[in-house]
Amino acid sequence: MGSEKDLDEILDLLMEKVREYESQGFVIDKEEMSLFEIAYNVLNLIISKNVKVAYTVDSGFKGVGDISLIGKEIEFTDTDALVLVCKLASNINVYARLDGSVRMDFTFYGITKPKSS
Repeated sequence: MGSEKDLDEILDLLMEKVREYESQGFVIDKEEMSLFEIAYNVLNLIISKNVKVAYTVDSGFKGVGDISLIGKEIEFTDTDALVLVCKLASNINVYARLDGSVRMDFTFYGITKPKSS
């Protein structure tokens, strides 16, 4: 089994690869960004009014967009539209928060891409 020094060397190599990747110029992938915007707009139309809706792009990771819904209760007025948004998203997480509210995150990968792509 590897030593702690071996693990540190692997982590250093990985961090260098991440820095190299993120130092490239990035451009918006218009098709993926369009799907992200559609999902955001649809969610705004079909959720109960007491739910906070927010989105971020490239917050922490290049090319990732996230739409978050937060509320004591999240109700949807159109389940077919919700299914469409779920299909558009790359990943969905739902979890309870300590304050008694619920958070629902829709993650979209590929919002931006390296200029060389």
